[in-house]
Amino acid sequence: TAEGLFLLRGGGLQDHSDMEAERLLRHLLQLACLGAVTSGLLQEPKLSVPSYLEEGTGDVAVCRVPDVNTPESLLIEMDIGGQKLDTTQHRNVNTEVAEATISHRKAGDYTVTCSVTLGDETKTARAKILVYSFPEPDLSIAEEDDEEGG
Repeated sequence: TAEGLFLLRGGGLQDHSDMEAERLLRHLLQLACLGAVTSGLLQEPKLSVPSYLEEGTGDVAVCRVPDVNTPESLLIEMDIGGQKLDTTQHRNVNTEVAEATISHRKAGDYTVTCSVTLGDETKTARAKILVYSFPEPDLSIAEEDDEEGG
C-alpha cells in the first residue's frame, strides 16, 4: 500500500536491514494484490427455489455465483427458515454452484437464504417458499338405504 511504501522509504524502517525492508515490502504488495483480487469483485448470488413445496417432500435449491476467480476461497451457505442446509458445491465454467435439498415438515411461509463469502465480503440472496399440506381426507362409509325393497 502507499502507506507501507512511505514507511519503507520515509525512514520508518531505518533500524532494519535492506533485506528485511524488501521482505516487508513484498509482503505488503502481496496483501494489496490479494485485497484487490477478493475485494469488490464478488457478484450477487442468484438463488433458484421452487415457489411451492408439499409438506414432508423435498426439492432442490440452487445458488449460483458468477465470475468467481478464486473458488477455493469462496464459502457458500444455505438455509431455510434459519435451519442450515447441507450443500454440495461444484464449478461450472467460471460460475460456482451450490445445491441443497430443501424440505420442511411443517406448513407455512419460509425464506431460503444463500450467503456467499469471499474474503471479508459477504453477499446474500433470499427467496420465499410456501410449504403446504392438504388435509387428510375424511372417509366415512354409510350404508345405502334400500328404498325399492321395502
